[in-house]
Amino acid sequence: MNGRRHGDGVYQSADGMTMYEGQWSEGKRHGFGRLTFDASGDSYYEGQWVNGCKHGEGKQMWPSGNSYSGQWSFGKMYGHGTMIWCDGGAREQYSGNWEDNLPQGDGTYMWLAPEPKVDQDARNAPTQQMNNRYSGEWNKGFRHGVGTFHYANGAEYNGDWNENSKTGDGRYTFEDGCVYRGTFDKDQMSGSHAPVPSMINRAALNIGGEDNPVRRCIDVSDLLPFALPLDVGGHDLNSGSGYDEAEEVMREVHNMLLRYLGELKQLYSRYRQMLYKEGVDPYVLSTHQFWLFARDLDLMTPSCSLSRINRFISSGPRQHE
Repeated sequence: MNGRRHGDGVYQSADGMTMYEGQWSEGKRHGFGRLTFDASGDSYYEGQWVNGCKHGEGKQMWPSGNSYSGQWSFGKMYGHGTMIWCDGGAREQYSGNWEDNLPQGDGTYMWLAPEPKVDQDARNAPTQQMNNRYSGEWNKGFRHGVGTFHYANGAEYNGDWNENSKTGDGRYTFEDGCVYRGTFDKDQMSGSHAPVPSMINRAALNIGGEDNPVRRCIDVSDLLPFALPLDVGGHDLNSGSGYDEAEEVMREVHNMLLRYLGELKQLYSRYRQMLYKEGVDPYVLSTHQFWLFARDLDLMTPSCSLSRINRFISSGPRQHE
């Protein structure tokens, strides 16, 4: 129109690499269109344009494999969107608000762990993978404000941040269930009750309140009727567990599970991969897999046969059809 590109059209650059196919207005990309940056078409922007600028909803792919899908404002990532980085084989993802090409406001950032290598028999089995993850406030690309960092090992920090470092008031829940509440200074616990690193995993554990995320992983309430041992009631407590209250016994059961939670999770993952069958729930042990687990860990004894273990598992609130 009047000698300018206007309406639908295709532009091919002289080098044969860059091509735009879409809508135009008075000589500028305007409306919906796709701009490719290489001959293969793997690197591109596809979405809305205003006066030659990316503006509105759109997706961009870079030669590195990085991608952004979301909102744009006059050529910059602005609004809500998701960015995935694939440089060097590692994958990281941010989903949330953007401003001037940087995370700003509320958002979630995940460091995605690589897929674990599994046995040949389980090569097609889905996997359950934990990742480092931060959810909270951002400022100019930094974790800044209030947010929660979930660690892949089960630990968690919730509190104040200043330019990517834990600084201010916060609560840190260790992998074994220990909880520190106090002040932090550049990722270091600086309060008067900060735990000694060498003693963190050796001290007797306190599972904390109901909001403890590790506590929610363990439910052994159906064991309460069995919590009082036979060594109470006139017998020498030193010859048994040493406890005469059910709550004390249950606390020690929780503490034992928490001490070995990491090892238990690894064992569970290994036995979950054995005798894998297509189409079954990948996150639940089958009865056969549990039998192998019980055999290898010597849970079966002359006084505790496989049939007895089956009765324990398939009765009470623990039963799942």
